Amino acid sequence: MTHLRKMMLEELERRNYSKGTIRNYLRFVERFAKHFGKSPDKLGPEQLRNYQAYLLLASPVGRLNSSQAASNPHTSTTLAA
Repeated sequence: MTHLRKMMLEELERRNYSKGTIRNYLRFVERFAKHFGKSPDKLGPEQLRNYQAYLLLASPVGRLNSSQAASNPHTSTTLAA
């Protein structure tokens, strides 16, 4: 487990998120990073907006809603750390 993933996991657990929500958030970050071929700590708000636009065009609405939740400011703050 990478240091960034461990930090994010600890933050989500500290906020008492459910196991399912944590799994979804971690999955989102993994897919987000894979989409750009970079570590999440190398990506910023511009890539996040681009990825959300991509999801809006390429994915079912349900996936976009989950991804929007996972890309909330709290998660972005953890990613920026």
